[in-house]
Amino acid sequence: MTLRLKILISFILLSVVNGLLTLFILEAASLSTGSYHPDRGGTLIAPGLGLVAASLVLGAALVTFLLFWTLRRLVLDPLDKIVAAAHQLAEGGDGLVQLPPRDDEIGYLADSFNLMAEAVMESRLTLEEKVRVASEKSEAAQRNLAFAERLAATGRLAAGVAHGSNNPLSGVVNASA
Repeated sequence: MTLRLKILISFILLSVVNGLLTLFILEAASLSTGSYHPDRGGTLIAPGLGLVAASLVLGAALVTFLLFWTLRRLVLDPLDKIVAAAHQLAEGGDGLVQLPPRDDEIGYLADSFNLMAEAVMESRLTLEEKVRVASEKSEAAQRNLAFAERLAATGRLAAGVAHGSNNPLSGVVNASA
């Protein structure tokens, strides 16, 4: 269940409780004024108080809607933008939150998130540079190793050729001596 839905349900419950309390207070006022007469087919709520109760319940519902709309606009929508920026940052994007300047907790959170996103992007660039340098060093070492292996193979070949040509000559030298 999302935070938005939880808040909406909380406001609806608050509105219902407010309406029930209003009805309870109006019923108590009817009983205390003596306007309730069951033998004459009277209602529990005095005749003029029914309209007042309906108005209060409707007003409570309107206040609940306005509170939710304001909370959504001031808190939930900016938090949704921060969450979207976090996902964008996790996927390798810039992840900066684009909110109008605010001097409240949401603005402070957005500014702090932007500072963190900039630090992450800077660290990512630094790390990419280090990886590039290490890759270049590794490629250079591999080229040097390949060159050294070719030199060693050439040296072994030259030693083999020299040894091979040395053996018949030593036989000739030994025979002539």
